[in-house]
Amino acid sequence: MSSFSTLNTALTALNAQRQAIAITGQNLANVNTDGYTRQRVSMSAIPSSSPATLAHGASIASGGVVATSIERLGDTFLEMRLRQTTSSASALSEVGSAWSVLEKGLNEPADGLSKTLGAFFDAWQDLSNSPDSTPVRSVLLEQAGTLTSSLAEAYGTVEAQWETARAKADTTATAVNTAAAQVADLNRQITAITVSGGSANELIDARATLLTQLSGLVGAEAKDRADGTVDVMIGGNALVRGSASSEVEVRGTTDFSDISGLSDPSAAADPVRLVWSADPARAVEVPGGALGGILEVVSADGPLASLAQTYNALAEDLASTAAGSINALHSSAYTTSGAQGGAFFTLDGAEPDAPAVKRLALAVASTDGIAAAADDGGGSGSKDGSVADAISQITTSTDLWSAAVATIGVQSARAQSLANTSETSRASAQEQLLAGTSVDESEETTNLIAYQRAFQAAARLTTVVDDLLDTLINRMAL
Repeated sequence: MSSFSTLNTALTALNAQRQAIAITGQNLANVNTDGYTRQRVSMSAIPSSSPATLAHGASIASGGVVATSIERLGDTFLEMRLRQTTSSASALSEVGSAWSVLEKGLNEPADGLSKTLGAFFDAWQDLSNSPDSTPVRSVLLEQAGTLTSSLAEAYGTVEAQWETARAKADTTATAVNTAAAQVADLNRQITAITVSGGSANELIDARATLLTQLSGLVGAEAKDRADGTVDVMIGGNALVRGSASSEVEVRGTTDFSDISGLSDPSAAADPVRLVWSADPARAVEVPGGALGGILEVVSADGPLASLAQTYNALAEDLASTAAGSINALHSSAYTTSGAQGGAFFTLDGAEPDAPAVKRLALAVASTDGIAAAADDGGGSGSKDGSVADAISQITTSTDLWSAAVATIGVQSARAQSLANTSETSRASAQEQLLAGTSVDESEETTNLIAYQRAFQAAARLTTVVDDLLDTLINRMAL
């Protein structure tokens, strides 16, 4: 090995160790950077270029070392698992949150519709005990008015929650398009840098963050390509392919009334759905993510529409004319003046297409119109309250609402339990990923010392070779 060859070996060592020190510094600089994945410099020995000779008998290993690449220490499988669990957790979180808000809005059992229904039927019982009492009749009318307004208000609360979720679906779709365009642009940049022989690790980190974001938004899946780019798929169709991205949008009704009064959810004429902007007739199957959860919440068979349908069923039950109903009994009874009663509740026909709960109204205008007696009292009224007593015993409305409240409680608990379990899985996946990819200060400090010592040794080798050359050239003749 010549002295000049050794000097070149020292030079390659200095360059390689300096690059390793720089990458270690990059890791330490980003120890608190979200989404950053630690990096390492891979080194390889440079093969000797000195052939075997008679003097040496074999080739001499004098090539040195070279930094072959800067590796991103990510874990494809853990990243994939994080995206999958993020998709599921985001969808279940939206559903669970909707159920929780809906359940709290019922105010049951403290001050909800159960209390209002109970007060209404209790007022009928009081009337049966005092059929000729004007104050008792006034209380009954007041409780009936409170019941109709409470039903309308409860429906309005659910409608407002649905409209908020519907608007959120549009906003989420916009966020999906923005993230998809960014992934496509990063694909282009990564390809350009990779082809030129550079390191695109930081861009890959940024892309990985966006891919996780897309999974959380719409349940997207990522497929790696040989050229370093990724395709982003939704329901088997490409949202991003290479440096090109497609756009999606939410189509469907913005009027809650279109789905709140359906007895058959599958009959929805214009359901809320995700479609491709370039081809609105083609729906996108959303496998998960926040948008998947939102679309479930605003669907015709979702929790909000189901509760609204219960309110409509209550209104229809109260206004029913079937045998044994409030209206049927009241129509068969007589007022204090001896007149036969008519319907107590009515469904306003001015807007026949509106939900029943919005059309429910009192058919009795004053206390004199309330019929509680089973006979006309000889044309002069009666103190009989038997019909009022019969009305107070009707349980169809209270049974319907009690069953609905119980179902909502069970479904809400189930949805929130699933959301919590899924979030635990997501957090576990994230923790496992960070354990292998995040920067460890102690490890980086140890590596920094190792690279520093190697650099110092290479520098010392340079000094030794310099002394040897100085002796050979300047002092051998002395």
